[in-house]
Amino acid sequence: MKICLLLILLSFIFACTKQDLSTPEGAVKSYIDARFSSASKDKLLDLTVGQLNEDISLLEGDELDKFQSLEGYDGKGFEVTHRNCSGSNCFITFILGFTKKDSKTVTSSSKVKKIANLEKLGNEWKVSGVTNVKTFHEMKGSMDIEGK
Repeated sequence: MKICLLLILLSFIFACTKQDLSTPEGAVKSYIDARFSSASKDKLLDLTVGQLNEDISLLEGDELDKFQSLEGYDGKGFEVTHRNCSGSNCFITFILGFTKKDSKTVTSSSKVKKIANLEKLGNEWKVSGVTNVKTFHEMKGSMDIEGK
């Protein structure tokens, strides 16, 4: 009985962490999860194709560190709002929510509307570009802009 429960638990954990690149929405979600978990350059290259893949492959040193570093940011939501697919190309419009923390205090929350361009390679979808459409920031305190 204990072995069955252990196998069910392990199966559940594996299913929850497995990437779903078989759908455009799954591919976008996998890319976003990789970005918020500061995934390696190779991992990001594995999830992308085209111009985005080329841009990531050219990142080195400080540029790569800056691109990978999302320290203090927590993803707080992902919602697909529109899907436009034709053959092996797909455009997914989505809203991404995240918060910015300063030590333990949330300093701001944001919602960003984006469009992801995807291409199907074999049985997998890969992200080839992401475009910002609209951004909304809510600050929890005052903003110091005098010294900027």
